[in-house]
Amino acid sequence: MLDELFDVNGAQRAGRAVITTSDHGHIIERRTSVKRDRVAVYGQRAHGDLDRVDDGEVVVRGPRVLTDSGAAVLAVDDTIRYGPVNAGYHGGASPAEVVVPVLALHTGECPDTLTALDPAEPHWWYSPVQADAPEVRAEPVAKQAAPTLFDNDEPAATSAGGDVAEQVLATAVFADQIRLAGRIMLRDTQIRMLLSALLATPAREVTTERAAGLLGLAPGRVGGALLQVKQVLDVEGYEVLLLDGAVVRLDEAALREQFGIGS
Repeated sequence: MLDELFDVNGAQRAGRAVITTSDHGHIIERRTSVKRDRVAVYGQRAHGDLDRVDDGEVVVRGPRVLTDSGAAVLAVDDTIRYGPVNAGYHGGASPAEVVVPVLALHTGECPDTLTALDPAEPHWWYSPVQADAPEVRAEPVAKQAAPTLFDNDEPAATSAGGDVAEQVLATAVFADQIRLAGRIMLRDTQIRMLLSALLATPAREVTTERAAGLLGLAPGRVGGALLQVKQVLDVEGYEVLLLDGAVVRLDEAALREQFGIGS
């Protein structure tokens, strides 16, 4: 089954761990559900009639409840629905809907400890929606790469990767490359962050989506930014940064040679 979902052997060859998770929970229609009529409905399993909370329902309140009142009624009983019969539903408060599974696959010896990251909340969690909206949808308030479940505000690289990146940025060669590149949209700290992350991975590569997060840019702007990083790192035309579709690769040997960094 896992082989059908992703290339396990490819992940093993690249030295990558594979994380499988879900964007939301789901309950299956087993022909036992009952429709309850409500006026202000959010999808199939939530409504806004706060004065009408029956058995199998619960009121939730807080800044992440994106309604005008900051509150909503969610179905807890998995046989309750507020719309027509479907194959399944989500948006309620049953365990199947609110508990998201995470499966981590890692070859070889597992790390001694797992490090918990601080919460990362997208800006659009706090955008209001209309009470009669059929679906709870909110648009991002800023065009920037939204953090994912496993991102931190400042992704940490290994000390070795960070040391090499710092050495590169401290060289006269790097200063000359920045001067020759002219006006670029990136700061030295952004280039250092990308270099550190690339050097911290076994395959010396990250996805362009991950690169966007590291550079603090929206995915639609990362292409031009990566070309500017490439212009700085590819000294005298020798390819150091490789842009291959959805993947950004670093030739560490070429980086060290071009910038005079010892192994």
